[in-house]
Order: sequence, then C-alpha cells, then structure tokens
Amino acid sequence: MRGTANPYALARDRPAHFVNAAHPSLAIINGASGFGRIVPVLAAQWVGFINIHMTFAVCSSIMLFCWTTADSVPGVLAFDATYGVISGESAFGL
Repeated sequence: MRGTANPYALARDRPAHFVNAAHPSLAIINGASGFGRIVPVLAAQWVGFINIHMTFAVCSSIMLFCWTTADSVPGVLAFDATYGVISGESAFGL
C-alpha cells in the first residue's frame, strides 16, 4: 500500500456496484490498518519482532495474489478488512 491509492484503478474493469464500493473500500483498509498497527507490536513483545514481521510480510504477499478472486462486493470488503489488518504491520514498520 505504498504510494497513492486510487480506488477507481482497482474497480475499472468491474461492474458498477464495484465502483460504488471503491471509496468505502479505502476507508475499511485504513480503519483496519489501525488494528494491524497496534496488535503486532503487543504480540512482538512475547514472540519477537523479526518473527512477527516475517509472518505478516508473508501473509501480505499471499494476500496480494488473492485479491482478484473476490468476485462480489461483500467478498471485496472482507478482503479489504483482512488486508488492512495485515498491511498495517508493515506500514508501522515495528
């Protein structure tokens, strides 16, 4: 999630109901990333910083390959919430 997030670039080739869900999609990712910035720091005190960062980096990489499989609006919003939590750790940078 580095750089500018353009919600219409992701929904460009999708039906109109995906385009209407583009702005709430960004809000969900940003809101969920707040949770993803706090919980890994608390867990890293017991597990270790490198272990947490490696785990979240692998999960984030896997999620980037899975986003095209969401073919309904609730599926896209669920993906956004999950990716927001996972990408929040790398945005915080421990």
